[in-house]
Amino acid sequence: MAVNNIKPLVSIIIPIYNSSKYIEKLLDSISKQTYKSLEVLLIDDGSKDDSLLLAKEYCSKFRNFKVFTQKHQGVSKARNFGISKANGTWLSFIDSDDELSPLFYERMVNGLKKTNIDMVVCKYTRKKEKLKCSNTFSIIDATEYFQNMMDSKLPKFEGYLWNKLFKKSIVKNNAVAFNEKVLVWEDMLFVEQYLLYSSKVLFLNDILYYYRQNQSSITNNKENIELDGSRVIVCNEIQKISSIFSKLYWQTFRIKIRNIKNIYKKKFKK
Repeated sequence: MAVNNIKPLVSIIIPIYNSSKYIEKLLDSISKQTYKSLEVLLIDDGSKDDSLLLAKEYCSKFRNFKVFTQKHQGVSKARNFGISKANGTWLSFIDSDDELSPLFYERMVNGLKKTNIDMVVCKYTRKKEKLKCSNTFSIIDATEYFQNMMDSKLPKFEGYLWNKLFKKSIVKNNAVAFNEKVLVWEDMLFVEQYLLYSSKVLFLNDILYYYRQNQSSITNNKENIELDGSRVIVCNEIQKISSIFSKLYWQTFRIKIRNIKNIYKKKFKK
């Protein structure tokens, strides 16, 4: 992937922890992206396997790949560090055991050309052979997106990070960050905090992300008492955000009603 010195549009932040089984497949899929204005920030979180060695190999091959190391402090710490190092206008958070369609960033960046888009979302699959493009999209208000996230019957509104692009200026200007005190649902909490400062969300109906279920993931350990504590913390934070969104919703609703009334008043006067 030949890359010049132009500032990258998208910074890809990838926390790595004992990911040697799949990390090469992910990095191969990134190196084959048709869209080239990318920087890849690999944050090794104290891996005990060959993950760091493999990451360094890719950095030696591709100038836009960079690797950083930290003691094992968790995925949220790694992502926050990645944000601090990002040079791109947009942020992408990818899991180290997944893979991308070669068109992932080309299609996502094309979506940014729509007016006032603050977040781009694509579909994902658990079967690699189902990756495909559809050329259809929809745009909704960030407030509506948040409300739909609370409905388990609407899976396309899930709070995953990896099928989205986030505007770095919104993250930086509003101190949106990953909660380093929680072990689960930190991604959902980040998305919901981000939506507070967003206007429009664009949905691509393209299936561009291959999500590989990791059975050794901490989130699959349902017996962990610490996880329950983290869930309580996140639920409390979401409740606060929900209260703010509720006020924003009714403010927006009243403005829309006022505008409609003004339109009909003008028509009536005529």
